Amino acid sequence: MVVRIDVREKHGQRLWQVRAGRRCLTFQDEFAARHFAAQLQLRMQWLAERGNESPAAPATIPETQRPEGD
Repeated sequence: MVVRIDVREKHGQRLWQVRAGRRCLTFQDEFAARHFAAQLQLRMQWLAERGNESPAAPATIPETQRPEGD
């Protein structure tokens, strides 16, 4: 699925619309829209990769997210 940002103008105000498929979310701040779009793209990519793993494979926690003492 492609994530894209469209610029819209409504009532003289610029709005940024993040679209993924049929869904969209509108932001007043360009930075917030770009940040959200980047996070969404990474999350969708991660989910797609996880979907390709075998169900028997254990879930792994990245090194940076492991609790201390492990």
